[in-house]
Amino acid sequence: MHLLTFKRALFLVPVVLLAACTAAAEVEPTLLPPPIPATNTPEPPTLPAPEIKIDGTDVVPTDAAAVAIATTAVEAAATVAPEPTEDLGMLEPYGPGNYPANVNQLTGLEVSDPSQLQRRPLVIKVSHFPRYVRPQGGLQAADMVVEHYSEGGTIRFSSIWYGNESDRVGPIRSARLIDLVLPELLDAALVTSGTSRGTLERLWYKPWEDLVIAEAMGYDDCPPMCRESEDTNSVFTDTNAIWDTLDAEDKNKTEPLETELRFFDKPNFPGLAIDTIRVMYSLEAISEWTYNPVAQNYDHWVEVSQDEMTAHFDANTNSQVNAENILVLFAPHVVDKTVPEDYAADGVSGHFATEIQLWGGGPGLAYRNGQAYNIDWVNDGSGFLQFNVAGEPYYLAPGKTWIMTVGLESEQEQTGTEWFIRHRSPKDQGYLLGVEIPTVTPEGYVAPEGEEGAEGAAPVEGEATAVPVEGEAAPAAEPAAEQPAAEPAAEEAQPAEGSGG
Repeated sequence: MHLLTFKRALFLVPVVLLAACTAAAEVEPTLLPPPIPATNTPEPPTLPAPEIKIDGTDVVPTDAAAVAIATTAVEAAATVAPEPTEDLGMLEPYGPGNYPANVNQLTGLEVSDPSQLQRRPLVIKVSHFPRYVRPQGGLQAADMVVEHYSEGGTIRFSSIWYGNESDRVGPIRSARLIDLVLPELLDAALVTSGTSRGTLERLWYKPWEDLVIAEAMGYDDCPPMCRESEDTNSVFTDTNAIWDTLDAEDKNKTEPLETELRFFDKPNFPGLAIDTIRVMYSLEAISEWTYNPVAQNYDHWVEVSQDEMTAHFDANTNSQVNAENILVLFAPHVVDKTVPEDYAADGVSGHFATEIQLWGGGPGLAYRNGQAYNIDWVNDGSGFLQFNVAGEPYYLAPGKTWIMTVGLESEQEQTGTEWFIRHRSPKDQGYLLGVEIPTVTPEGYVAPEGEEGAEGAAPVEGEATAVPVEGEAAPAAEPAAEQPAAEPAAEEAQPAEGSGG
C-alpha cells in the first residue's frame, strides 16, 4: 500500500471509532440475560412406535402413520366439550311476570311436577304451646311459616303450603285474628282446629268463609282432620287430603299463584354481617336463628326455659328446622277486648285476642346469606307482601322463608354479629266482659263444690265466650261484684302450659 494511503487509513480509524462511541452514548444500552450455563441433561429417549392391532394382527406403523394417528387423536380430543368448572347459578332474578311454569312463586325453587302449582294455597295453624307439642310435624316442609304473638306471652305458627306437601302437619290449633289477613293475601284455604267464638264470628263474615276447613265448619271426619287422641293438641292433617277435599267440593284452583315476590341466588344489596337473630316474645317464648355458612341457611332454636335454648326439630324428618330467609316485620298490635282467647283459673279473667294489622306497610328486617338488611314491607293487595330496600325490590334467597311479626314498639339491639329484638305489644290480660261467674268451659277452671257444672269436664275449644252472640240477650245474673282495680299481670309472666284456644 502507498504510505500516504496507509496514513489516511490510520487517520480514519479514530474518526470511525469516535463516531461509534458517540452513537453508542446516544442509545440506551440493552440489558441481556446472562448466558444459561451448560448442563448434563441427557437427551430424551426415543420411544418405540405404538402397538396397533388390526383384526388381531400386530401392525407397526411407519413414522408417517404414527404422525397421522397422533394427529387424529388430537383432533378428536379437540372436539370434546370441556366440563363446566363453575356453577353460574341463576342467570336472572325470578319475579313478577317471569316465573317459569315449574318454579314455585313462594320459594323460587323448581318443582318436579308443574301441576303442583295449579292448586289453592293452604294456611294451616300449628301449635307451639304448651311445650309438649314439640317437635311439631311438617314445619320444615312448609313453603313459608309466619310466627306471631298469640296471647298470654305465647306464640303460634301459620304454615303456608303451595308447591310443597306433607302427609302429617300439626298439631293443628285454633285461628287467631292474623288469620283473617293471611289467607286473603294468597287466596288460600284456612285449616284450623277449634277457634274461639269471637274469631270464628269474624271468619263467618269473610266472603271466603267456605274455605275454612275446621270441625266447627263441619269438617270433623278423618281425613282431612284426624284426631290422634283426646288431647286438644292431637289433630293432624295431610295436605293432599285437604286439596282432595277442595277438589271434591269444587273449591280448588287450577291457575298458578301470582305474587310480587322476587328471588335471586345472590343478594342485590350490600348488607351487615349478622349470624344470630334472637326474638324474645316474652320471657317464656323465645325464637332464635343461627347462620350456617356451609348450608347457607339459618338453624332454628327455641326455649325450654327462660335460660335454656334447644334445637327446634321437625318430627317428620327428625332434623332441625331451617330456612334460607328470615324476615322480621314490625306491625301494629291492637288488643281486641271483644274476643277472649283463653281464661284464667278464677274464671273471670283471661287474655284477649291481639289483632296484628298486616295491611298498609311498615318497617322490617331481612336476613339472608349471613347478611342483615333494613327493609320495608308493603301490603297493597296485589299478591302477598312486597319487600323493598330504599324503594327498590329486595330479592329473597331461593328456598324457605320464615316471617316473624313483632310490635311497632319492639326494642332492638345489635352487638357484633348478633341481633336481639324484644317484642312489645299492649297488655292483653284483663277481666272478661259480662261474666260474673265462669261457665264450665274455661280451660283450667275447677268449680267450687256444690256449684252447678262442677263436673270438671274438659272444655270444648271454641264453646266458651264472654260476649253474648249478637242478637241474643245476655244471661240473667246477679249484679257482678266490683272487680279489684289491680293492674293486669305483665306479659312476661309465665304462660300457662294449657293457655290458648
